[in-house]
Amino acid sequence: AGCRLDPGALEMAAARVGARLAGAELLIVPKFGRQEAVGRGFRAVIAQAVADGLPVLLHVPPEQRDAFAGFCDGMGERVDPAELAGWCLARTTGES
Repeated sequence: AGCRLDPGALEMAAARVGARLAGAELLIVPKFGRQEAVGRGFRAVIAQAVADGLPVLLHVPPEQRDAFAGFCDGMGERVDPAELAGWCLARTTGES
């Protein structure tokens, strides 16, 4: 067993986040999960953020890595957890 996802609630959350992206410096999404892998969930929000030049930070579980690779078309990069703060700082302020 695992958690039971409410796809409707996820879509509503994604719509709310998408509506508030203007002015953001960084989008953090907990993960690129099953819903995103099949084109739902936060997938459109992630795509819009990237199209707008907004850096996106998210976790990609091993089960979704192939779907993510197809989605990001080589634009993704792996970030060492020890370097996470520096990665975020560099993308939001240009500093490292």
